[in-house]
Amino acid sequence: MDRKTVRKVKSCLFVATGAIMCLTVVYLNVLSEGRTRVQVKRSLLELDLTEGTVSSRRNVATKSLRELGATPEISQDFLFFNRVPKSGSEMFVLLMTWLQGKNGFRHYRLPGGRAGNDRRLSSLRQEEVVETVNDIRRDSALPTSFDRHMYFTNFTAFGRQNPIYINLIRDPVDKMMSRFYYADLKKRKEAQQFEDCVGSGAPDCNFVAGHLYDLTIPYFCGHESFCSEINNWQALERAKANVEKYFKVVGVLENLNETLAVLETSLPRYFRGVQELYFNELLKPHYNKNKNNPRKMKESTRRKLESSLKMEYDFYNFVKKRLLKQFHSRK
Repeated sequence: MDRKTVRKVKSCLFVATGAIMCLTVVYLNVLSEGRTRVQVKRSLLELDLTEGTVSSRRNVATKSLRELGATPEISQDFLFFNRVPKSGSEMFVLLMTWLQGKNGFRHYRLPGGRAGNDRRLSSLRQEEVVETVNDIRRDSALPTSFDRHMYFTNFTAFGRQNPIYINLIRDPVDKMMSRFYYADLKKRKEAQQFEDCVGSGAPDCNFVAGHLYDLTIPYFCGHESFCSEINNWQALERAKANVEKYFKVVGVLENLNETLAVLETSLPRYFRGVQELYFNELLKPHYNKNKNNPRKMKESTRRKLESSLKMEYDFYNFVKKRLLKQFHSRK
């Protein structure tokens, strides 16, 4: 065989050997990947993180919970107060903190939610909150309760039981005015009044159709963008349906006496003695003193705002009617 032929043979052998080595590596990687898929249980969110598929995943997860040992969708062993801001939520948390020792449960304040942009969460961040709650529950020997400013989250979308939800709402215009006066005053002129803000057309005090706002309905509707759109009919209907299905009690600040009575009757494990505690302790001047009570607004200004918050008032009246029905039907 001449030298030229030998070189060609060696070249072909080199190429063939390289091809065999590449195929071997690919084959081993496929085997390894297959084993990993068998060993690792993927979460629902790893299957698909898009908003459009969350609702379908939620249905699958809920069905799975029921099929596996007929697990109830709502656990009776933990409570979640997904607080609506400027609606008396700090007072509620104070009461729960005082009651935990007396009634034998543990209350946890979850981090986050202090800023308006930290309440509507991505699917991944919802899952993080759900798993944090689940970890705390697993390590606790007592019933647990949690609070955080956060839009309604369906725990079954992540393969976990839902908590007993509770919340407290307030007249929409009064809540809006409270948020204005108690926000960071460094961001606006100290002498500015709420009515001046409304009259000037400032975005802090006025609403634009189709825009997203951190109002009351999203805390009962959920994290989808339509839930935060002002006067969205779909958001209103979703919020009402979720209240009926998941919220044991939704109180109304203007009907606080009825709210406390319903809580104590409906959820004695957590709120036994809450009325006595509130009237004997929280009403003392050093606990409930408001030194910055804003002046009343003109009736024309209120009517203008009520008109722009039409569906917020629809929801408020729905919740109030439900609460009073619960109050009058107490045993």
